[in-house]
Amino acid sequence: MFAQSKRRKLVGISLIYILLAIGGIIMVMPFMWMLSTSFTSPGGVYTIHPKLIPDKLTLENYYRVWFEQGGGLFPRYFLNSFIVAGSVTLLTLFFCSLAGYVYAKRRFPGRDLSFLLIISTLMVPGVVTLIPAYKVIIKLGLADTYLAMILPFASGAFGIFLMRQHIKTIPTELIDAARIDGCSQWQIYVSVVLPLIKPVLAALAILTFLGQWDNLLWQYIVIDSAEMRTIAVGMTYLVTNRGSQYTLMMAASSLSVIPVLLVFCVLQRYFIEGLTLGSIKG
Repeated sequence: MFAQSKRRKLVGISLIYILLAIGGIIMVMPFMWMLSTSFTSPGGVYTIHPKLIPDKLTLENYYRVWFEQGGGLFPRYFLNSFIVAGSVTLLTLFFCSLAGYVYAKRRFPGRDLSFLLIISTLMVPGVVTLIPAYKVIIKLGLADTYLAMILPFASGAFGIFLMRQHIKTIPTELIDAARIDGCSQWQIYVSVVLPLIKPVLAALAILTFLGQWDNLLWQYIVIDSAEMRTIAVGMTYLVTNRGSQYTLMMAASSLSVIPVLLVFCVLQRYFIEGLTLGSIKG
C-alpha cells in the first residue's frame, strides 16, 4: 500500500511538471519566434517553410532600427520611454504609498467614503476619461511634453488599494511606539512604514513600469513631434504604406523587451511576496 501510494504521488508530481513544461514552451515560443525573425533577412520571413533558426543570422535589422529608422531617433525613443516610465513609477510609488498609509492608519472625516470613491474609479474604462483628460492637457498647454505623458498616471486607484491593504497588516503598536518616541507623521512614514512594504513596492513598481513602457494610446494622442515619441509610439511608424516591416518590428520589439526584463530581474525576489502579502486582507 505504501509503495503504491508513493508511486501514485510520484506519477502525479511528474504529470504536473510535464504540464508546466508544456505550458512554459507554449508561452516562450512567441518570444523565441520574435527573436528568430529579428535575426532573419527581410526576404527570409516570406519563405514557404519558415524556420525557427534562420539559415543565415544577420544584425542588419537591429542596425537599421537603431541608426536609420525615424531619422536615427530610435535611441531618443528609448530615452523618452525611460524618462516617462521611470518618472511615473517613482511618482506612483510615492503617492500611492503615502495615500495607502493615510487610509490604513489615519482617521479623518470622510475617510471610508473617499476611499470607496477612489476604488469605484476602477470600474470606469480608461477610454471614457480619454477625451476629458486630453482637454485638460490642452488647456494647461502641456501637449507634446513629458508632463503630458507623466502627470495623468502619477497615481492610481489600484496602487492606493494595494498599498492600503498591505499597510493595514503592519501592527499599529509599531506606529504608536514611534509616535511616543517623538517621530512626526513623515518620520513614521519614512522610517517605519516604507521599510516594511518593500515587497509590495517592488511589485507595484514592476506593474507600473511595464504598463507605462507599453503605453501607446495616450502617448500617441498627446505627442506630435518625432523627438518626443516613446518606443511604443515609434514602433507604429515601422508600418508603412507598402506594408509592415516584420523583421524591423521584431528587432525593435526585442530591444524594447530588454529594459522590462532588467527591471523584473532586479525586483523579482520581491514580486510574488509583494502580490500575496497583505494584498487580499481586509
